[in-house]
Amino acid sequence: MAEETEKLSYRYIIENAERHFLSVDHKWMLWVWCNVVLIKPTGKWSPEDAEIYINQFFALFKSLKTTWPKVYYVLDMNSWELQTEEFRRYLRANWTKLFNREDLILCFVEAKAMKRIIWTSIFQLIDMQDRLFLFEDFSEAFAWIRGRLIRNGT
Repeated sequence: MAEETEKLSYRYIIENAERHFLSVDHKWMLWVWCNVVLIKPTGKWSPEDAEIYINQFFALFKSLKTTWPKVYYVLDMNSWELQTEEFRRYLRANWTKLFNREDLILCFVEAKAMKRIIWTSIFQLIDMQDRLFLFEDFSEAFAWIRGRLIRNGT
């Protein structure tokens, strides 16, 4: 695994995914390689959408936890629209407990500086700026994950 960890990148995960999923409504795609999950959400999600999708992502997390001590989710925010206030309220009310888990590492990738500023302020509003990791590009995000995987020996 250590040799493969060195190759970890956006392209590597897509080309070597052990599993690949596409939502029925095409609002997200995801790829799984070992304990790294790449998610590409699109469009706006209603609170009802979010409940379904996040429950699916959490079920996948629980499945991966049977094999791995930590699971890394990398969310490609570049095609995901800024979400509604209703979505943010739903997330705050129902899912912030997930952000406090030591075994679930959430990384967000957003290329646009203005959207990164907005995401940073959202993370601060839900008091999770130290638990959610925001990167400008995938090279930076996967280099950070590679370092953690190598340090942790996974």
